[in-house]
Amino acid sequence: MKQEAYNAVKMKVDQEKMAILKELQLLLSKRGKVTEKLAHEKEVYYSRTKKERLQVAVLAGSMQLDAFSPSRIQQMEREIHQISQYIKSNEQILEQLEEKGKQAKKMYDDTRKKWQQLENKREEQTLRDLKMVLLK
Repeated sequence: MKQEAYNAVKMKVDQEKMAILKELQLLLSKRGKVTEKLAHEKEVYYSRTKKERLQVAVLAGSMQLDAFSPSRIQQMEREIHQISQYIKSNEQILEQLEEKGKQAKKMYDDTRKKWQQLENKREEQTLRDLKMVLLK
């Protein structure tokens, strides 16, 4: 792989990494916000019910508080789960990009080593030719 091709591949992989990292940052902040909202919802609910009622049984009247909505809490939990799945998939994509970068680097290094070996052989041949000419 030539230097120009390697630079192009490296630049493309780096751009894709940056896009994935930005998306990961957004997803992590969104998950944090939703988690905070969920914690607040649960805190409001638990603060309005007495510990004794929670330990024995939740009264039906307490479930009808304006601040408590089981469907809203379930929706937030589903949203957190979905965001976590997106985060995992983006992390997998990031790992794949890292692997592509390593493969490109390896290909470039292999090519560079081959070119260096060829250059060394040429130099050695030139030195041999010069010795032969000088010895004659």
